[in-house]
Amino acid sequence: MAGVYTSLDSSSVTHHLFIPGPEPAPAFRVPLRELPAYRYLPGHGPHPFRHPAGHAYVGGQAPKAPLWDAALVPEQDPLWLWPMDLFDHRYFWEAHEAWEGLWHQLPRQSRRAQLLQGLIQVSAAVLKSHLGQVRAARSLMTAARPRVGNGGWTVDGERLLARTERFMKGGPWPLI
Repeated sequence: MAGVYTSLDSSSVTHHLFIPGPEPAPAFRVPLRELPAYRYLPGHGPHPFRHPAGHAYVGGQAPKAPLWDAALVPEQDPLWLWPMDLFDHRYFWEAHEAWEGLWHQLPRQSRRAQLLQGLIQVSAAVLKSHLGQVRAARSLMTAARPRVGNGGWTVDGERLLARTERFMKGGPWPLI
């Protein structure tokens, strides 16, 4: 889990987020796609699409999600697999946004929409935990558990939830 440590420089006290080392991330599921220039942490650094220096800036608006064919085989669907790569490489905000773009294209009560909503909540829980917002992280995990628990479509839900809970208790970064 993230902590805060303090360092002194010649002019002021500076607070830094301490980020524990991750487990090695698995191989990319979508190998030809490059990771964003930086991992966005809300409240730290330029907002990816609202700030001109953001890694996804396109005039200050959220980028349009690509049209998605949810009928594709999940193991071969780059739009389904890409957010998993982002998550496993600690781009939790970016994974959340990519999953949300897919979620908006599904009927809300479908099983896949429920799983996507849970994955979005898990990503947000990791970010909140990392920022020290434990109560918000716990609330998000409570909401995510029934949506992610059974997994499906290349996601081992129970393993993801267990890894995220372990991270929130000071363990390594979670992986899908």
